[in-house]
Amino acid sequence: MDTADTALLAALTDNELKQHFGPVIYLRGLNLVIDQAVHGLSHAREGAVSAAQGRVTGSAADAYHVHLTHSVGSRLRGGCDCVYASGNLPCKHQAALAVAWRMALAGEALEDVGPGTASAGQAAAPKASPPTPDWVTFLRAQPSHELADRLITWAGRLPELRRDLQAWHRAATPVADAAEAKKAVTAILAAPPNLYERRNVSAYVRKSQAVLGLLKEWTTSQPGIALAAADWALTKLRKVWETADDSNGEIGGLMGDLARAWLASLHAAGPQTASFGDKYFKLACADDHALFDHPAALAAMGPEAAKRYGDLLWAQWQQVKHSTDAYGPRGATRRQLIDHLQATGDGAAAIATLREGLHDESDHIALIQELQRQGKAREALQAAEAAHRLFPQQRYIEGLLLQAYEADGWDAEALALRRSAFERSPTADTYHAVLKAAQAAGQDVSAERERLWGVLRHLEARQGSYGFSWIGAVRLTIWADEGRFDEALAWLGSPHNLSPRELRRFALRLPEALRDTAADLLKRALAQQMADAKAPYREELDTVRDTLTRLQPAAAGPWLAWLKVEYRAKKRFVESLPFL
Repeated sequence: MDTADTALLAALTDNELKQHFGPVIYLRGLNLVIDQAVHGLSHAREGAVSAAQGRVTGSAADAYHVHLTHSVGSRLRGGCDCVYASGNLPCKHQAALAVAWRMALAGEALEDVGPGTASAGQAAAPKASPPTPDWVTFLRAQPSHELADRLITWAGRLPELRRDLQAWHRAATPVADAAEAKKAVTAILAAPPNLYERRNVSAYVRKSQAVLGLLKEWTTSQPGIALAAADWALTKLRKVWETADDSNGEIGGLMGDLARAWLASLHAAGPQTASFGDKYFKLACADDHALFDHPAALAAMGPEAAKRYGDLLWAQWQQVKHSTDAYGPRGATRRQLIDHLQATGDGAAAIATLREGLHDESDHIALIQELQRQGKAREALQAAEAAHRLFPQQRYIEGLLLQAYEADGWDAEALALRRSAFERSPTADTYHAVLKAAQAAGQDVSAERERLWGVLRHLEARQGSYGFSWIGAVRLTIWADEGRFDEALAWLGSPHNLSPRELRRFALRLPEALRDTAADLLKRALAQQMADAKAPYREELDTVRDTLTRLQPAAAGPWLAWLKVEYRAKKRFVESLPFL
């Protein structure tokens, strides 16, 4: 074996591959090899450069073309046509090809591959036989000895599978009491210290999902213990979430699964004593994620526990209701108490509670919404008017008042509010809402339309030539909505400072009869975009695609050729054009 072969085998050892791909990607690649997902492997060497290629079937049953190269003195390099690798990231398909390549070079059998074995080129040191773990004994006691042997073999090199089998063993083995169940849950949910890095969270969550199988088994056989264990699991996982980077919501998702498992165990355990209300109160107060189905939980826990929970909530409300901090304990307690009163059907108490403390916008909004929910339209209207007088610029309150006006037939008042909203913030939506309100109020719609356009012209004149014309964008949208394309195109024929994004949006709304005009407008938008464009040119290439769909076939080729010459300095852009 020469230097190049020795260096290649050293680069393909387990430790080197784990460092190159990362332990998670490496393990996924190893799983693909075990699943026989690598096909058509071929490898060769030319001088100091070794190369391998093949197809790897991914999790979605798609076959990806993968290649790897290695030269003496450098690290492994490769590529794959999967989405993950398109960002120049090493993927599991490359990892799978690397493992298969090593096997072909070293003559390894499948049973020799894995994190727990000696790497190629390394001698395996003799080891003393360790004691047989309980979960192995448990597997060998199952009816299918062949399947048990295969699982034991794979578990020797796949830590995730080994953890799942251990959890299965624990689930199938009755626990003596809740303390023993909590101990098992704690072992599964034990968190590494590096979860502040998002990339480490996925592996932790996959490992921790074993607790769900545990709870499911206990819910069937020992529901009381399952209920205590689920409560404990939620408490432990919430502490993990507080210090982890859960940007992808994976820990939050597992917490939601645990809350559903808790509810299933509560249903199985049956009605609880009053003291259970204290436990649920503690859980609900810590529920920042809105995990629990409160009405279902109340029904399952029984009347005594539900009453105790309600009493605790009411006592806490009395302590915090005079606070003016809507985002502190007062706001959270009010939401819990209203949810509870709604679930128990005590609508009068819910309204009385909300009327008790009207300190800020959120208090008024909650009262209006509860009155609307209970069908008290006139009281909701009065509450919305009072709130609007106190907070005239609060958009959500204004929206609730508009709903109340329009539901109760107060058309003139609704029109006045719609006009005010348009003048404050003109948009195509507020424009159409004013016209609809004018029609409902029996006003001259044409005269109202002209008045609104006067507002737009006045605002555009005030804006002047500073920045992009957002009023111009509103005008274009309204013209397109009303099919008044001639007026819009006439306006575009004069100088304007419309953003390229808005120009492109309008061009895409032009009818088929104006496709040539649309192509010209898209070309103008692209010219504006390219003035300050930088790689990867996503929006600019989208504009090119849209333009090509509107150009006549004979004009498309010459235009693309012109783009390649005009923007030859922007190499990434030009390189992408042939693939459109």
